[in-house]
Amino acid sequence: RDLHSFPTRRSSDLVGDATYIGECGTLNVAFHRQVFDEVGGFDENLAYGSDVDFCWRLIDLGYRIRYISDAVIENDWGTPRRQRRRAYMYGKARARLCRKHRSRKDVFRNNLSVIINPLLLLGMPIALVFPPYFLLVLVPASRVGYRGVRGLARGALDQLWFGAGVLAELMTERVYARPHSML
Repeated sequence: RDLHSFPTRRSSDLVGDATYIGECGTLNVAFHRQVFDEVGGFDENLAYGSDVDFCWRLIDLGYRIRYISDAVIENDWGTPRRQRRRAYMYGKARARLCRKHRSRKDVFRNNLSVIINPLLLLGMPIALVFPPYFLLVLVPASRVGYRGVRGLARGALDQLWFGAGVLAELMTERVYARPHSML
Protein backbone atom coordinates (compact mmCIF):
# COMPACT_ATOMS: atom_id res chain seq x y z
CA ARG A 1 0.00 0.00 0.00
CA ASP A 2 2.72 2.43 -1.03
CA LEU A 3 2.32 5.56 -3.12
CA HIS A 4 5.28 7.23 -4.75
CA SER A 5 5.94 10.92 -4.41
CA PHE A 6 8.30 13.85 -4.37
CA PRO A 7 8.22 15.16 -0.76
CA THR A 8 7.25 18.66 0.25
CA ARG A 9 7.71 18.17 4.00
CA ARG A 10 10.70 17.25 6.09
CA SER A 11 8.96 14.83 8.43
CA SER A 12 9.65 11.31 7.28
CA ASP A 13 10.28 7.78 8.46
CA LEU A 14 13.04 5.62 7.08
CA VAL A 15 11.94 2.01 6.68
CA GLY A 16 14.61 -0.21 5.15
CA ASP A 17 15.70 1.50 1.93
CA ALA A 18 12.43 3.42 1.64
CA THR A 19 11.59 6.81 3.10
CA TYR A 20 7.93 7.44 3.93
CA ILE A 21 6.47 10.91 4.32
CA GLY A 22 3.35 12.26 6.03
CA GLU A 23 2.10 14.30 3.08
CA CYS A 24 3.09 15.57 -0.32
CA GLY A 25 2.04 18.07 -2.91
CA THR A 26 0.72 16.71 -6.16
CA LEU A 27 3.39 18.33 -8.32
CA ASN A 28 4.93 14.90 -8.82
CA VAL A 29 2.96 12.01 -7.40
CA ALA A 30 1.79 8.70 -8.85
CA PHE A 31 -1.00 6.44 -7.66
CA HIS A 32 -3.40 3.93 -9.12
CA ARG A 33 -6.88 5.01 -10.18
CA GLN A 34 -8.36 2.44 -7.79
CA VAL A 35 -6.61 4.19 -4.87
CA PHE A 36 -7.88 7.58 -6.07
CA ASP A 37 -11.43 6.23 -6.18
CA GLU A 38 -11.11 4.49 -2.80
CA VAL A 39 -10.12 7.77 -1.15
CA GLY A 40 -12.92 9.67 -2.88
CA GLY A 41 -10.70 11.86 -5.05
CA PHE A 42 -9.76 15.42 -4.27
CA ASP A 43 -12.04 17.55 -2.10
CA GLU A 44 -13.25 20.12 -4.58
CA ASN A 45 -14.45 22.36 -1.73
CA LEU A 46 -10.78 23.22 -1.11
CA ALA A 47 -9.32 25.72 -3.57
CA TYR A 48 -5.85 25.10 -2.10
CA GLY A 49 -4.66 22.22 0.05
CA SER A 50 -6.71 19.50 -1.62
CA ASP A 51 -3.50 17.58 -2.31
CA VAL A 52 -2.55 17.49 1.39
CA ASP A 53 -6.12 16.60 2.32
CA PHE A 54 -5.97 13.74 -0.22
CA CYS A 55 -2.68 12.49 1.29
CA TRP A 56 -3.99 12.62 4.84
CA ARG A 57 -7.05 10.62 3.83
CA LEU A 58 -4.78 8.09 2.07
CA ILE A 59 -2.75 7.65 5.23
CA ASP A 60 -5.94 7.35 7.30
CA LEU A 61 -6.90 4.41 5.04
CA GLY A 62 -3.58 2.68 5.72
CA TYR A 63 -1.58 3.74 2.67
CA ARG A 64 1.98 5.04 2.96
CA ILE A 65 3.54 7.70 0.75
CA ARG A 66 7.02 6.72 -0.31
CA TYR A 67 9.62 9.31 -1.23
CA ILE A 68 11.71 8.49 -4.29
CA SER A 69 14.78 10.69 -4.47
CA ASP A 70 15.26 10.11 -8.20
CA ALA A 71 11.88 11.70 -9.01
CA VAL A 72 12.96 15.21 -9.94
CA ILE A 73 10.74 18.04 -11.05
CA GLU A 74 11.29 21.62 -12.08
CA ASN A 75 8.63 24.18 -11.37
CA ASP A 76 8.35 27.86 -12.20
CA TRP A 77 7.12 29.51 -9.00
CA GLY A 78 6.50 32.79 -10.81
CA THR A 79 7.06 36.32 -9.63
CA PRO A 80 7.58 37.33 -6.00
CA ARG A 81 4.06 38.82 -6.02
CA ARG A 82 2.63 35.50 -7.20
CA GLN A 83 4.59 33.67 -4.50
CA ARG A 84 3.25 36.01 -1.79
CA ARG A 85 -0.31 35.32 -2.97
CA ARG A 86 0.39 31.59 -2.99
CA ALA A 87 1.83 31.76 0.56
CA TYR A 88 -1.30 33.62 1.72
CA MET A 89 -3.60 31.06 0.06
CA TYR A 90 -1.56 28.17 1.51
CA GLY A 91 -2.01 29.71 4.96
CA LYS A 92 -5.77 29.83 4.46
CA ALA A 93 -5.70 26.25 3.21
CA ARG A 94 -3.69 24.99 6.19
CA ALA A 95 -6.19 26.54 8.60
CA ARG A 96 -9.04 24.81 6.70
CA LEU A 97 -7.18 21.49 6.72
CA CYS A 98 -6.54 21.70 10.45
CA ARG A 99 -10.23 22.45 10.99
CA LYS A 100 -11.35 19.63 8.71
CA HIS A 101 -8.91 17.08 10.17
CA ARG A 102 -8.89 18.22 13.80
CA SER A 103 -9.52 14.61 14.90
CA ARG A 104 -6.03 13.65 13.67
CA LYS A 105 -3.78 13.35 16.68
CA ASP A 106 -0.84 15.00 14.87
CA VAL A 107 -2.68 17.78 13.03
CA PHE A 108 -1.13 20.62 15.04
CA ARG A 109 2.13 18.93 16.00
CA ASN A 110 3.00 18.52 12.30
CA ASN A 111 1.59 21.93 11.35
CA LEU A 112 3.29 24.28 13.78
CA SER A 113 3.42 26.96 11.09
CA VAL A 114 -0.35 27.34 11.54
CA ILE A 115 0.35 28.49 15.10
CA ILE A 116 3.78 30.11 14.91
CA ASN A 117 3.46 32.24 11.76
CA PRO A 118 0.25 34.04 12.80
CA LEU A 119 1.76 34.68 16.26
CA LEU A 120 4.90 36.14 14.68
CA LEU A 121 2.74 38.40 12.52
CA LEU A 122 0.58 39.52 15.44
CA GLY A 123 3.72 40.28 17.43
CA MET A 124 5.25 42.59 14.81
CA PRO A 125 4.37 45.74 16.80
CA ILE A 126 6.88 44.49 19.38
CA ALA A 127 9.59 45.21 16.80
CA LEU A 128 8.89 48.93 17.19
CA VAL A 129 10.31 48.82 20.72
CA PHE A 130 12.48 45.70 20.37
CA PRO A 131 13.99 45.62 16.82
CA PRO A 132 15.67 42.19 17.27
CA TYR A 133 12.13 40.73 17.18
CA PHE A 134 12.48 40.79 13.38
CA LEU A 135 15.13 38.08 13.70
CA LEU A 136 12.52 35.67 15.09
CA VAL A 137 10.76 35.79 11.72
CA LEU A 138 13.88 34.27 10.14
CA VAL A 139 13.64 31.09 12.22
CA PRO A 140 10.68 29.52 10.34
CA ALA A 141 12.18 30.61 7.01
CA SER A 142 15.48 28.89 7.81
CA ARG A 143 13.68 25.70 8.86
CA VAL A 144 11.78 25.55 5.56
CA GLY A 145 15.03 25.54 3.62
CA TYR A 146 15.56 29.11 2.40
CA ARG A 147 19.28 29.88 2.15
CA GLY A 148 21.35 33.04 1.89
CA VAL A 149 20.38 36.53 3.00
CA ARG A 150 18.00 37.16 0.08
CA GLY A 151 16.50 33.70 0.42
CA LEU A 152 15.91 34.12 4.14
CA ALA A 153 14.34 37.55 3.61
CA ARG A 154 12.06 36.17 0.90
CA GLY A 155 11.26 33.16 3.08
CA ALA A 156 10.45 35.38 6.06
CA LEU A 157 8.00 37.37 3.94
CA ASP A 158 6.44 34.14 2.67
CA GLN A 159 6.00 32.94 6.25
CA LEU A 160 4.34 36.22 7.26
CA TRP A 161 1.98 36.05 4.28
CA PHE A 162 1.22 32.45 5.24
CA GLY A 163 0.41 33.66 8.76
CA ALA A 164 -1.86 36.37 7.33
CA GLY A 165 -3.72 33.69 5.39
CA VAL A 166 -4.19 31.59 8.52
CA LEU A 167 -5.53 34.61 10.42
CA ALA A 168 -7.86 35.56 7.56
CA GLU A 169 -9.29 32.05 7.47
CA LEU A 170 -9.72 31.90 11.23
CA MET A 171 -11.69 35.14 11.11
CA THR A 172 -14.20 33.75 8.61
CA GLU A 173 -17.33 31.98 9.71
CA ARG A 174 -17.34 29.53 6.84
CA VAL A 175 -17.31 25.88 7.79
CA TYR A 176 -16.46 23.42 5.06
CA ALA A 177 -18.74 20.40 5.43
CA ARG A 178 -17.37 17.13 4.24
CA PRO A 179 -19.28 15.56 1.35
CA HIS A 180 -20.74 12.13 2.07
CA SER A 181 -18.15 10.49 -0.18
CA MET A 182 -15.42 11.82 2.12
CA LEU A 183 -16.73 10.27 5.35
